[in-house]
Amino acid sequence: MRTQIPAFLERMLPRAFSALLMLMLAGYTGTETVGIYAMVTLMYTAVMAGTDSAVRQVIIRAVTEPEGRRFLQVYRLAAPLVGVVLIGGLILVLRLNGTIGSWTMALELMPIALAPIASAAGIAAVGRMQLNGQWRMLARGQFLASAISVGIAIPLLMVQRSIFGPALQTLLAEGIMAIFCIRMAGAMPRRGDYEVAATPEQKSIRSDWTSMAAYSVLAWLQGQAERVLLGGFAGPSVLGTYSMASNVGRSAGDALAASTANVTRAAVASHGDPKEIQRVTEHTMRRTIALALMAFAASVVLAAILRPILGEDWNEALSIVPVLAISAVPSVLAWTGSVLQLRAGRGWTTLYAPLAGVALAIIIAVAASHSLLLAAYFVVLRDLVVVTIAFLMVKDYAPWKAYGLCWAAVLVLSPIAYWLA
Repeated sequence: MRTQIPAFLERMLPRAFSALLMLMLAGYTGTETVGIYAMVTLMYTAVMAGTDSAVRQVIIRAVTEPEGRRFLQVYRLAAPLVGVVLIGGLILVLRLNGTIGSWTMALELMPIALAPIASAAGIAAVGRMQLNGQWRMLARGQFLASAISVGIAIPLLMVQRSIFGPALQTLLAEGIMAIFCIRMAGAMPRRGDYEVAATPEQKSIRSDWTSMAAYSVLAWLQGQAERVLLGGFAGPSVLGTYSMASNVGRSAGDALAASTANVTRAAVASHGDPKEIQRVTEHTMRRTIALALMAFAASVVLAAILRPILGEDWNEALSIVPVLAISAVPSVLAWTGSVLQLRAGRGWTTLYAPLAGVALAIIIAVAASHSLLLAAYFVVLRDLVVVTIAFLMVKDYAPWKAYGLCWAAVLVLSPIAYWLA
């Protein structure tokens, strides 16, 4: 728990501050502006899924093996280029088709396109800090980066009442965190106090990264496809409503899932036997499910606090937060399943679960056009299907006791969330 909480904070803080800025943007502008911001940040999260999230899956090997260090040199050049082209290209398209109403707003969004440059610059340093167990230091750096960037962005938002403040915060947070990690990691050994144990089916780092990039993009589609469909067919206002609910209801759970994957990856790296990996993972998952229940409670409380602050316009979004918050429980297991698949040398099998999730996202989008509450329950069901498929791919590694606890928690929380909605 002492390791997991700092790791959770390292992933949660940027999400929390981002959610805060979206809430303020909603208060100072309106659903359409929030929807435009959501469209651009959707592309940003897609780019980060295919680059940053994927490289984090192999970062322990990348900072300890010669092949990995060569791979990181190429990654630091290629990943930022992809980010600038895709995010900047989307902003240009949205301006040309009239979704973004002025070139001023388009330029105000451009800092988001530059954020992947800073992220790629600091990734090797992040890996060395993870390898050396510096979770508290990472959380401290993330807090500083988030606090400083938000401290600059909020006054800009209040004065300008525009999208520039939240967009600039994304770039500043990544840049400050990269500088912090590079400085802190400079005094640390490049190899940890253990060697990474090989498993019988272990692949090359490049092969693992390719499979995890495909997995991460599909996982992003799994979580965002319904938003993409809503944005395309229902317009920015509906997308803004759903995005607000998702940010409040899922941010804590998503951060916990990402941090659990980081902790589990480091914990199992020194083990090669499937039974030993299963034992270590079971131990981690029991604590993580307890944290997921706390994340559920925190999201429900936050939604209750926000109701009188945001007013009636956002009541529909906040009413489905308790249901979306349930997904924290299956999400942490699903992310851990991908770590185990990669550890077992079965990286390409990680694609099966998010493919099923993408297919189910179509059902979620259709349900959302009729009832956001119904769509929220389909989100939870989708996450249960995803974790089931992921665990079946690594039967001999998977923490099946934790899987049973997951189902029990969902069955108990579902009627409670319906009553709270």
